Amino acid sequence: MATADSPLTDVRLEQVLLLPLDTLPGHAPDSPLMREYADRLTWFYPPADADAERHWLRRGRGVTFAETVELAARLLGPAEPVDLAVTVTATPDSGEAGYPGCLLRPLLPGAPAVLGITGQGAAGPFTALRIAAERIASGEARRAVVLVMEQCRLPDEDGLVLPARDRAVLLVLGAEGSHALGASLVSRTPPADAATITGPAPGEGITGPWADLAERWAGLAGASVAVTAHDAALSYWCRLELDAVPDAFDSSGLELALWAEDGVGA
Repeated sequence: MATADSPLTDVRLEQVLLLPLDTLPGHAPDSPLMREYADRLTWFYPPADADAERHWLRRGRGVTFAETVELAARLLGPAEPVDLAVTVTATPDSGEAGYPGCLLRPLLPGAPAVLGITGQGAAGPFTALRIAAERIASGEARRAVVLVMEQCRLPDEDGLVLPARDRAVLLVLGAEGSHALGASLVSRTPPADAATITGPAPGEGITGPWADLAERWAGLAGASVAVTAHDAALSYWCRLELDAVPDAFDSSGLELALWAEDGVGA
């Protein structure tokens, strides 16, 4: 399947925030919540000799999606109302089973409609942004947020590439902002320029390109950006062009490339 969208020049990316998950206390590997989580996963990941001591429980900080959602809402603050909230996950939640979008909705101004995307690996954030942009372009929403989250506290599994850390990125879409959402691609067939859709070191997960974008966001004055990801596990090639809005900057546009890990996905 491939999607290639015409530029949605009236939809802009207002904010890109890398959530400071290290400011949250998390949960120790031997905490009751983590022991219950490990017991639940035993149904899906029968203990092997290498996992007999559940060494994987020492990965990351044990920050749950519920705690991540609360942090995202606090950072967004009581700004303009949000009409749509989309959550994107590629890993299970180490906390209590639930749907993060339902937890996010009452915390945001405007009581937005919610949508959750999972199981799409690196393609998930690109799909979420396309849906949110289409809702805004059609007039069904004025402002939308996309929250991309993943956790590393999982057992090893063949074919599953774990992120190296717990990480989350919040993207805000609306009518204001320095960059307009341009053409997008989500394809399971290699595009003609597949060689340009690559990724660096393992461990970046689905949040990799968006965390990179968040870290560079403040310095992208006048720069058009191509965000790309190749998910080798699920055979996805993804790209989203973010076009610098000419009247938002004095400097001329540049071309940058941001990428995701080659081989992510559950």
